[in-house]
Amino acid sequence: MKTKILTCIAGSLAYLAFSGSTQALEDTPQSHLAKARAEAFQEEGWDYPALLFCYPDQLTARKNVVRDLPPTRVFDNVYNIGTGNVAAWAVRTSQGLILIDTLDNAQEADDYIMGGLQKLGLSPQDIKYIIITHGHSDHSGGGAELQAKIPGAHVLMSPADWKMALDNAAKPGARATSPKHDMDVTDGQQLTLGDETLTLYITPGHTPGTVSMLLPVRDHGKTRKMLFIGGTGSNDLGPAMDKAYDLSMIRLAKIAVEEKIDGYISNHPAQDDGAFKTEYARLQPDQPNPFVIGTMPTVRYFDVLRECHLYVTGLEAEGKVVRHR
Repeated sequence: MKTKILTCIAGSLAYLAFSGSTQALEDTPQSHLAKARAEAFQEEGWDYPALLFCYPDQLTARKNVVRDLPPTRVFDNVYNIGTGNVAAWAVRTSQGLILIDTLDNAQEADDYIMGGLQKLGLSPQDIKYIIITHGHSDHSGGGAELQAKIPGAHVLMSPADWKMALDNAAKPGARATSPKHDMDVTDGQQLTLGDETLTLYITPGHTPGTVSMLLPVRDHGKTRKMLFIGGTGSNDLGPAMDKAYDLSMIRLAKIAVEEKIDGYISNHPAQDDGAFKTEYARLQPDQPNPFVIGTMPTVRYFDVLRECHLYVTGLEAEGKVVRHR
């Protein structure tokens, strides 16, 4: 077992070092699919969540697997108050709450976020900061409602995604809404509230200014480091954003190694098995936390995301697949 772990670590570190080069010896869509499958099969085979990004049609099928999760304490101080397909997370500190994402609209913000916090015995008025990971409406659309009802809360988003969210909301007939511009996220910024400090990273690719973060949590009294992924898959935003996504996955994998990350969380639990892990944490609160998987499995997750991205963009270049914007 020890030999296998050492081999895995050596292989992943070698992969990260190699990832800085611009071309692989065999750089075809099928070679990237083969690499993604080889990495995934070290874990859970076909059902390994990141591998789904090699098969975009399967992502839609998984969206409705778990529709309505009850509000759940996932760690001692972290709560999932999302819909099952899209997550919002609350982090409890000694001086109030940090909210991550706002869901799609005012009703979802009221029902899932404010209502969910109340069901957990927490007050929405204790929210001091709201971090919006990116400007898509399913994450930013409830922000205006929360600004109106919790006027003391500051809203943070990257400058690029503030622009995107505000521009989309201003389009004639737009369904999307956006919170009013408040605070800008800078890369590497540390956000401290009470006894909790989050480190924010701008990781473009899913959107121009997607925000990911290092999130310390308490797990049965022990401090763990989780890496929060602000945007899991890539979209058809052009070659520059495709390259940015590739570099962001490499960067997040390196952060996982350097910080000895214990696991990952995202805002789309249907895409990383977060919905099932949340249910397990709710039903088996005394068991080992399913989100805590270790550093190298976390690195592997980013490796597979990257290879699937290269596979799909390769197919797109050959006219065999069309991604959404």
